[in-house]
This record gives sequence, structure tokens and C-alpha cells, in this order.
Amino acid sequence: ATCPAGYYADPALFLCLACNYSCGTCTTPTACNTCSASSNRVLTSGQCLPASGFYDNSTINAVPCVSPCATCTSVSVCVACVTGYYLSGTSCVPCSNSIANCTLCDITGTTCSGCQVGYIYNTATNVCDLVPCIDTNCVSCPVSTSVCVNCTVGYSLINNVCTTVCNDSI
Repeated sequence: ATCPAGYYADPALFLCLACNYSCGTCTTPTACNTCSASSNRVLTSGQCLPASGFYDNSTINAVPCVSPCATCTSVSVCVACVTGYYLSGTSCVPCSNSIANCTLCDITGTTCSGCQVGYIYNTATNVCDLVPCIDTNCVSCPVSTSVCVNCTVGYSLINNVCTTVCNDSI
């Protein structure tokens, strides 16, 4: 006869025996035919392996990796990281830990390819430099080079532009 999902027929014993915990259906204990739809597993060469971003914890359902891990082999061992982080040993570390003000880096954290707003990547020095403001009397323009938020002494901020403070005394 036929066996229910999660079991296979053993012709020698005339019994239905359990498949490996990861299989939805199987022909032998370790030869999966299908994976359970909600198990976060994919069928690969007769095995129900964890889908990308999940790991096997010896239960039916694969468990999601904890961000910033994109791929992992356990709750504490990262193999790949999400954007903005790099792999240091088995942990994901922010790009800014390696290169100040860096938001996007290579997998080793040694080369930056994106900086925080207000900074620009300097390929010669491999650092994120503060973007110089267009207004020479402006000391801070973090959103745009043309939008000042703080002026040097003796200048006032009017409509995001540094203008001379008048000292007309009559």
C-alpha cells in the first residue's frame, strides 16, 4: 500500500518507516522526494537543504539566520552578510567599523564603495572624506554641498546660505 507523508514503505518489514526529519516525502530514510512547503528547505540531490538565509537546527523547519547574517550555518556562525556589513571571522561587522563613515564595502571590509550622506569616497586614501561645502563660509553641509546648516563666525544662516552679519551702529 502507500504510506503517509513523512514515511516510506519498507517492503521487507511491510511497514511504513519515518523519513529523515527534513524530508516531506521519501523513498528511503535519507532519499527525499519532496520537502515540506513550509519547512524553508529546498530539494537538492535528494536532500532537503535549508533555503538561502536559513540553517539546519535538526528540526523539520530550517531556522532563519539572524540579521546582519545573510547566510549562516548556525545561530552564531555567519557565512555571508547583508549589504553594509562585512564578514570578520564568523561575525558580520558594519563597514564603518573598518572605514569611518562607510556604508557599503567589500566582503573583507577593506574597500569602501559607498559613504554616508555628506561624505565622498576617496579612492587614493580609501577613506570617506567630508564633502566640502560650495559656500566657503559654511562649515557644515551634510545633506548637500549647496545647502548649508552652520556658518563660520561672523556669518548668519539665511535660507541655507551664509551671509555677512551687519554691524551697523548708528
